[in-house]
Amino acid sequence: MKKILPLMMIFAIGAGVGYVGAVWTSGVQAQVQTDIVAPEVARWTNEVIRPLAEDLRALNIKCENTLAQWYAGKNALIKNDNSIIQDGRQNEGVSVLTGVDINSFMAQVAAIVSQFDTAGVSDVIQKPCVRSLEVR
Repeated sequence: MKKILPLMMIFAIGAGVGYVGAVWTSGVQAQVQTDIVAPEVARWTNEVIRPLAEDLRALNIKCENTLAQWYAGKNALIKNDNSIIQDGRQNEGVSVLTGVDINSFMAQVAAIVSQFDTAGVSDVIQKPCVRSLEVR
């Protein structure tokens, strides 16, 4: 039911969002948007979105650094076969990893870095960040 006639206003206000859908004048549409003022949105943005953006930014740097180490020679040391990585942790209950596991993992790391390198992605992730970059 989105039939709009000239000189007609449509308002869609719900949950404190306050959005003016469209204003029509002489058959020309102009959108007018109001601010999102719902307190739960501000809280969620600050408690969930901003920290997640900072985590993603740090993850990207960690993935880039790991990929650089991989191509700097680690890939030559870890054959893409079922040879077991002898890290002495089998008695700790951690999973046993093979060369195939590590090579497959690094392929996924490369895919993540590639996604972050896509035009505009980094800017979208950087914008909500407020803290300085911390990479552990």
